[in-house]
Amino acid sequence: MMLRPGYEYQVGGSLKLNALSYVARQADAELYDSLIQGELCYVFNSRQMGKSSLRLRTKQRLQQAGMRCASIDLARIGSKTITPEQWYTGIVVDVVRGFDLFDQFDFVNWGDSAELSLIQRLSQFIEGLLKQVSGERLFIFLDEIDSVLSLDFAVDDFFALIRYCYNQRAENPAYERLGWALFGVATPSDLIRDPALTPFNIGRAIDLQGFKLAEVQPLIDGLEGAVSHPQTVLKEILNWTGGQPFLTQKLCRIVAERGREHEQDRDLEETSYQLDQELPIANPHLINFYYSLPILAIERLVRSHLIDQWEVQDQPEHLKTIRDRLLQEPQGLLELYQTVLQGAVVEANDAAAMALLLSGVVTRRQGKLQVANRIYQEVFNLDWVEQQLAARRPYAAALQRWLDSERSDAAALLRGEALQQAQRWAMTHRLSDLDYQFLISSQAAAWREFQQESHSAAVLIAHLSHELRTPLHAILGFTQRLERDLSLQATQQEHLRIIHQNADHLLTLITHLLELSKAAHQPTEPTALPSALATDLTPELLVHLDLDWVKQMHQAALCTDEQQILGLLAQLPAAESQTAAVLSEWVNQFRCDKILELTQLLQSQLQ
Repeated sequence: MMLRPGYEYQVGGSLKLNALSYVARQADAELYDSLIQGELCYVFNSRQMGKSSLRLRTKQRLQQAGMRCASIDLARIGSKTITPEQWYTGIVVDVVRGFDLFDQFDFVNWGDSAELSLIQRLSQFIEGLLKQVSGERLFIFLDEIDSVLSLDFAVDDFFALIRYCYNQRAENPAYERLGWALFGVATPSDLIRDPALTPFNIGRAIDLQGFKLAEVQPLIDGLEGAVSHPQTVLKEILNWTGGQPFLTQKLCRIVAERGREHEQDRDLEETSYQLDQELPIANPHLINFYYSLPILAIERLVRSHLIDQWEVQDQPEHLKTIRDRLLQEPQGLLELYQTVLQGAVVEANDAAAMALLLSGVVTRRQGKLQVANRIYQEVFNLDWVEQQLAARRPYAAALQRWLDSERSDAAALLRGEALQQAQRWAMTHRLSDLDYQFLISSQAAAWREFQQESHSAAVLIAHLSHELRTPLHAILGFTQRLERDLSLQATQQEHLRIIHQNADHLLTLITHLLELSKAAHQPTEPTALPSALATDLTPELLVHLDLDWVKQMHQAALCTDEQQILGLLAQLPAAESQTAAVLSEWVNQFRCDKILELTQLLQSQLQ
């Protein structure tokens, strides 16, 4: 078989404009058509999904159609140490360079007035640009848009300007010739939070998905001459990669290289058994047969080149990028991923879910999060997640001892400052069921011990009061007898009176302390509650409550913060007065553990 000349799989980085391995996806047509129709477009996705290659191809198509394009790499302009003036000037420079207007532009005074704000000067520049390049359609591509998150100054006005350019079409037809496309690893809410300024509620999101089997003919072409059944092999490759562009290109290259080595050596019977040391066979005829079974051969290559010892083989970096994002992103991301791995239904509708999507390890299917492909599921499996979480938990060793004892070792449970530290940590992390069980068990054990200690303290107080009152009564008796002695001088009588008065006061205090101790440790009758909810407050009766409120209540109960619990109860509408009364009574009875159990069940039903 003859190999296709000049063919090369691209692993990492943008594909060249003439790259034979470029796969045109549905997003290619959607982005081009939307820009032609005048829509403001943005492509936000995880790293190494082919955003830059899509941008270059779309730009080339627009230029071939007679339009002018300028690309701005915002990461290249700078981030942390750059000033606002330098940043806005960098944008202007890249626009001028992209439209090849160097000879016609004054970089020293790119705004008519230094008294104008930077955003006003940029707006003035764009308006002048449309006048200078009249009659032609202009497109500005902003790449690495997420780099603005590292700036030391706000750029809300910049995104507001993009929105302004779009809205100006209604009164200034020149703006109809200007189009924008934004690319990066971000969500619209990350970039700008003010809905009155954001351009994203009027723009079009381009959904950049992985390769589909119907789209990958260019990749199949590259396997011609390297394997016997290219289409079958490519189908099995997609079965492992889920169409993720970087992994698909990398695995295609591995397969092509191995297949070509096999073709070159197949006539050398004495050495053919050495062509693949990972194969569990040596007979050359069986090797040929093995290569005709893509399912077996591809799995072997995936495990030996991508999964086994992946941290060593991850070149260029891909899996490490995902790992770092899972570990460094906002707290709770790893716990959310653990929930996905455990098969729970997680909807892609909050900030944590969006952050997990941008890591690339999961994808959205029918509104729910699922692991993006088999390779990620093998590398970042439950064991790996548990190891990472164990390294993070401040109570990791105690939890492991508790589990090793099959949850019977009460000594492994947290107490005192250790429990308080764990509760503070829990407030900023998304906990697994195992974490909840351990912390709830620790809190329950601490409460039982507190009650036992309180009872012991009451017994001690009663004993001490008896021991103290006996000598006090003796002191009082003797002072009373001495006070009747007429031979005592007036000064001595005054001293006896002071001794008697202080002993009597001390006796009163001891008696009062004993009464308080008894009252505090006598079982109290529960207050009558206004309805049947008093004995049967179940999650089913409360599923109409707001999930965020339930989560806040759960965290407050976990930290036994009675004041916060009462504050949250005060937020309930009047229609929930019976529910508030029951929960208030639980607080009065020091039963935060009951609130924990209820809110835990509620969250599982509401999510």
